[in-house]
Amino acid sequence: MTWLDWIAALASGYASAVLQLRAVALKPKMGEYPEGPGDVRRALFILSLVMGAYALTVAVGDYQASRTEALIASAVAYTAHVLWRNVRRQHLG
Repeated sequence: MTWLDWIAALASGYASAVLQLRAVALKPKMGEYPEGPGDVRRALFILSLVMGAYALTVAVGDYQASRTEALIASAVAYTAHVLWRNVRRQHLG
C-alpha cells in the first residue's frame, strides 16, 4: 500500500463510521437526538456502505487509490465529521 492508499482507506473508513453513527442517531426511536426523515437516514446508510466497501477494497490491496479518490474520500470524511458534530451540538443544546 502506498501513502495515498493509506489516506484513502483511513478517510473512507472514518467517513463510513461517522455516517453510520449519524444515520443511527437520526432514527425516530433515538429520542435524545433530533429525528431525521427516512430518506436522509437511508442516504447516509447507503453512503456509509459505499465508503466502507471502498475502504476495505483499498486496504486489502485489491485496488490502488488515485489522488482524486483520496481527495474525495477526505472531503467526505470531513463533511461527515462536521455533520456528526452538528447532530451532537443539537443534542447537547
